[in-house]
Amino acid sequence: MKHICSLLLVLVCFAMQWAGALNMTNTMEQCPVSREPVARKISLKLPIRQEEFHWRFMKKDELLAGKLLLTIERNGKKQQMTIFENGTFMEGWSSPEESQANGTQDPMVKPGEIYFLFKSEKRYETAPGDTVELTLTAKSDLEGIGPMCAGVLPKGEYKAKGTYSLLVDKFQVAPEIIKEVPKERLDAFCKLMSENASNTAFLENWQDQWNIKVTSNPGWLHLTPEQVKQRKDGLEQMKQTGGISPFIFVP
Repeated sequence: MKHICSLLLVLVCFAMQWAGALNMTNTMEQCPVSREPVARKISLKLPIRQEEFHWRFMKKDELLAGKLLLTIERNGKKQQMTIFENGTFMEGWSSPEESQANGTQDPMVKPGEIYFLFKSEKRYETAPGDTVELTLTAKSDLEGIGPMCAGVLPKGEYKAKGTYSLLVDKFQVAPEIIKEVPKERLDAFCKLMSENASNTAFLENWQDQWNIKVTSNPGWLHLTPEQVKQRKDGLEQMKQTGGISPFIFVP
């Protein structure tokens, strides 16, 4: 049990870094990273204000009919990349359910839907201190749902600026954890995390969030009003203190 708890601690700590990212929590200092530009894959979430950690759009085709553009600026120079446009992902980009190697559906989404996370297999030069801008053009009202509510992102153009929530060159486990976990279990864990996190720039660190029009409560968790309040209070506490509240880890 001690070994399992130690391994879970690593997972929780890693999740904590991602969870606080949407509110400009600075986590990059927690991982050794090159200060020079390095070619990394990109993983980004759209900045939905009312549901910052999870959101899925009900109609994938309607979202992809618009355009998602990412701009990275460094020392006055910009690199722009279109993620999707006119119904098609650009080469090297995908959403989680499309990146499943075995062709199975991602558990976060149902057929015809799409999660708000996008990943690239192609690598782009990224470095601490980059300024990043995300632009979404929605050609129609986009219905969606999150853990706490359902709503609509109205038709229009949306922009958000920020920087990386986390840059990872090589995933590493803290030495004190290595001593506690059996080698075979640790090797399997490190292989999994290395495949998913190494050489990746995580983009969830947005100064601006996009407002949805809430159409119903609850969301997919079917929480009571009191539970929703507890989650929102926990989020506010996290924003004010920089800490992580337990509600984040509710599925």
